[in-house]
Amino acid sequence: MKHAFLALPFVAFAAATSAQEATPSQVEALVTAAAQVGCLVTAENGEAVQAAAGLTDEEITAAIVTLFNAGQVELTPEGNARFTTGPCA
Repeated sequence: MKHAFLALPFVAFAAATSAQEATPSQVEALVTAAAQVGCLVTAENGEAVQAAAGLTDEEITAAIVTLFNAGQVELTPEGNARFTTGPCA
């Protein structure tokens, strides 16, 4: 499994160019998994979050882009993803 979360700095670019959108169940799985690690996904815990969510790299990217476009995930200056929706609100 690759580290999809290592590519977080590129999410803003992907959000502007990606036509792929995650399904509601994929988004829910990712938010639930992120909540299990305190709603801050880093390079260190990203693989565990992805495994807990049960999503492929492509599905993770689509879910992050969907959440980013909805203003429900923020990218920190360190390149981490802070979730701000569901149990992370």
